[in-house]
Amino acid sequence: MNKSIGRSFSWLVLVFAVGVASVSFLTVFLGLCKKPPRIDGNERFKEEFRTVQQKLRLVPIPAGAFMMGNDDHLGDEQPVTRVTISKKFWLGATEVTQAQYQAVMGNTNPSIDDNVAIGSVSWDDAIEFCRKLTIRAEASGWLPDGYEFTLPTEAQWEYACRAGTTGDDSSEVREMGWYSGNAGRRTRSGRVGEKHANAWGLHDMHGNRWEWCLDRYGPYPGGNVTDPAGPLSGQFRVGRGGSSNHLASRCRSAARNYDVSSYKADDLGFRLALSPINSTR
Repeated sequence: MNKSIGRSFSWLVLVFAVGVASVSFLTVFLGLCKKPPRIDGNERFKEEFRTVQQKLRLVPIPAGAFMMGNDDHLGDEQPVTRVTISKKFWLGATEVTQAQYQAVMGNTNPSIDDNVAIGSVSWDDAIEFCRKLTIRAEASGWLPDGYEFTLPTEAQWEYACRAGTTGDDSSEVREMGWYSGNAGRRTRSGRVGEKHANAWGLHDMHGNRWEWCLDRYGPYPGGNVTDPAGPLSGQFRVGRGGSSNHLASRCRSAARNYDVSSYKADDLGFRLALSPINSTR
C-alpha cells in the first residue's frame, strides 16, 4: 500500500460483540484520505463504516448549506430557513432493518428479515439502540472523538434527503420511494433498498417508513442558522420521510410529522447516524 501523505487510507478492523452477534467494523482515519472529487461544489468523502455480518452501511455526508422548508406549502414548513451544516456526518444508506435492530437490542423475533426496515419502534427505543451501539464502539477504542451513534437532527435529515437539490415536488417520490400510490400489497412489507438511491447514495428517504429524528418538534426560526437541533423543550419528537401508507405529498423532502417519544406504529422506524455529539437532546 502506498503510504505517501495525501494518497493513503489507514484502515482499522475491529471486532466487538453486539448482544449475541459479533459485528465487524471497517473504518478509516478521518484525516488521511485522498482528496475526493467535487460534486456540486461539495467534496464527497470516501470514508464508509460497514458491518460485515449485519450489513449496516453508513454513507459520508459532507458539510454544506441548504434552504430548509418549502414556501409552497403552508403551515410548519415555513418560514424557509437557510441552514448550515458545519461538520460532516454519516447516515445509514437504508433504514435500520429488523435483523440489525435485534443484533443490538437482543430481542427475540422469529420472523426477522435482514432486508425489512424495523417498524413499531418508539423514539425512546431508537435512542436506546444508538446508545448501546455507541457504548460498544467506545469500548473498542475506535469511535472518532466528539462523535456518537444517534438519530439525525431534522436539519441533517432534510439536508441529506435533498442531496444538493432544491426541488420539493412529489415527482421525486414516485421515482425514489414507496408510497400509497405505488406500494400496492407491499404496503406493510417495508423492504429496504428496492428504489433508486438519491445523489448521495441514500435509499428510501421518501416513503417506506417514517423515520424518527433527534429533535423536539417546533417552528422554524427563519433567517440563517448553523447546526440547529430543535427546541430545548417540548412534548413531541420529529418524524420525517413519510411511509408507504401515505400520499406522495407526505413523503416530500420538506414534509414534517411529530409524535410523543413513546409512540409506536407499524410504519415508523429510524435511520442511524454517526454525528457530532449533541448536548441538547
